[in-house]
Amino acid sequence: MKSTEQLVERHSEIWALMALSAGAIDELNGVVAAVHGQLQDNLANRPEVVQAAVAVCRQQGPLSREQYLKAHRERFDRLGISEPTQAELIEAAAFVWRALHDAEVSDAERQTALKIEGMMKAMGGPPPCCDDNLFARAAAAAPE
Repeated sequence: MKSTEQLVERHSEIWALMALSAGAIDELNGVVAAVHGQLQDNLANRPEVVQAAVAVCRQQGPLSREQYLKAHRERFDRLGISEPTQAELIEAAAFVWRALHDAEVSDAERQTALKIEGMMKAMGGPPPCCDDNLFARAAAAAPE
């Protein structure tokens, strides 16, 4: 498993390609670190939580633009990402979708989108953050 620093570094590269603001990048890297930290805690202290959600749960098949953006919005809501950062992320997701599916985009735009897609897929298919069971594996313990 990658260290928190490696995950933040890899995500920072993707955020930069998406041209996100410094504030959004800071917020998102905080989310990456928090989710990874909770997952590591669960692996060490509550392995049954991780084991119960070990299956990868991603949307299957090609998604329409609307399904793609809706899935991203739902995931951002579940992560508690602020509305301004969500707006930037949705704009970036819409750019990637358009650049990968619209024949009228420039080669530079397509290459940027392909690089973003490649960096995400390098993490093993769609990235782990697109696995809805990640939320179950990284769930915080209920207060006692």
